[in-house]
Amino acid sequence: MNPYLFINMAMTLDGKVARPDGKWYGLNSMSDKKRMDIIRSKADALIVGKSSILNDDPEIRIRYVEHSKNPRPVILLQTSSLPQNRKIFSSYPLIFCTEANVGLIEKELKSVAEIYCLSDERILKPEIVLE
Repeated sequence: MNPYLFINMAMTLDGKVARPDGKWYGLNSMSDKKRMDIIRSKADALIVGKSSILNDDPEIRIRYVEHSKNPRPVILLQTSSLPQNRKIFSSYPLIFCTEANVGLIEKELKSVAEIYCLSDERILKPEIVLE
């Protein structure tokens, strides 16, 4: 059975995904928050970008859909690592990295994440991770 990939993204009416200061201040209306949670409640995993983790420090949990399981965060890291003190690490995310940064990531994040190394020849893209 092939996996399904849902893409969901929130943006302003003028097409921006962050404010001028680079921060995302979340969804404003309760109906938007509930709709986002309905979509997320159907997912097994949620790919979270490095910039989102660094700038927004998101917590991945379903708040507005009863009896649903939180999707597991997935992080794709081609270079460097992330600070261990981010909220996302309370969910024990999956991290896909390269041979170039696996040593650093294992050293810094082994106790808070499940880590998989892909060969350097492969670019870390969602479609490769889903193979």
